[in-house]
Amino acid sequence: MRKRPSHRLDTPTPHMNRRSFVTNSLLFYMAGFSTAAIGAMKALETTPLPEKEKVLRLQELCKVIQDQLDITTVQQRQPVCARARAQECQMELASMTKDASYRVIEALGGLFSRPTEQTHEISNNVSSAMRWTETYGTSTNCIIDTETIDCNDYGHRACEVWYKHAYQGYLLNTWPIDASERFDADWHQMGILRTGEDQYIIVDKQTLIVWNGKLESFIKEKQDREETPRSFIPMVGIVKYAHAKHEWPLVKLALTVTGGEGIDEDTIEIQPIAE
Repeated sequence: MRKRPSHRLDTPTPHMNRRSFVTNSLLFYMAGFSTAAIGAMKALETTPLPEKEKVLRLQELCKVIQDQLDITTVQQRQPVCARARAQECQMELASMTKDASYRVIEALGGLFSRPTEQTHEISNNVSSAMRWTETYGTSTNCIIDTETIDCNDYGHRACEVWYKHAYQGYLLNTWPIDASERFDADWHQMGILRTGEDQYIIVDKQTLIVWNGKLESFIKEKQDREETPRSFIPMVGIVKYAHAKHEWPLVKLALTVTGGEGIDEDTIEIQPIAE
C-alpha cells in the first residue's frame, strides 16, 4: 500500500529565544540612547578661551562693547552705602507650583467662558515663548530686530565680544524676589566682566556701567530703584560664559542653565587690565 504523505516537517521550527530577543532590544535602545547622548554632548561643545594677544585697558574693554553693541548710556558708579546687602530670595518651588496650577485651571476655565479671547491669549503666550527660545542669546554675527532684542542678547553679546579679546565674561541672572510675581514680571540677565577685586564692567541692556563695588551692592541698589525688586536666581545667579561651537539658542540656554553650579562672587575670575 502506498504510504500516506506526512505533513510533519523534517526540520522542526526553531522557537524564539526570548532571552536573546530582550537582550538585542536592550542593546538596540542602549545604542540609540548613546547616539542621542553623544549628539547632545557634541551640540554642547564649547570653544576654549583664545590666547590673549594684548592686555587691554579698562577704557578699551568698555570701548569694544560700545563699538559692537547699541550702547546708549555709559556710567561710572559706586554703592551709596558701602555695606549695603542685597535682599536674598528663596526658590519657593511649592509656591510657584501652586501659582502655576491656578493659572492652568484659570486658563482651562477661560476656554469655556470666553473661548475666543482665551484661545487668542494662549496662542500669543505660546508664540512669545517660542520666539524667546528661538532668539535666546543671539550672537553679534546675527541680525536681529531692535524691537525684539532682549536683555539676554545684550548679556551674551557682551561676553562674546570680551571672549574674542580673550577675556572671560560672566552672565548675571536675576528674578523677582516675590515668588508670586515670577510668572508676570520679567527675569533679567546682564553681562559682567570682573576687572578688579571690587570693580566690574556691567552691560545692562543698552547701559554700560563701570561699577566700583561688590556685585551684591549693585543688586541692592537695583532693588531699591526697581518697581519689581529682583535678586540672584538660586544656582544660576552667576554663570561663567561658555562660547558655544554651534549658534543654536537652545544650546546657549542649556549652557546657561548648567553653568552656574558652585559660582559666587568670590570665585569670579579677575581679568587683567593694563594701566
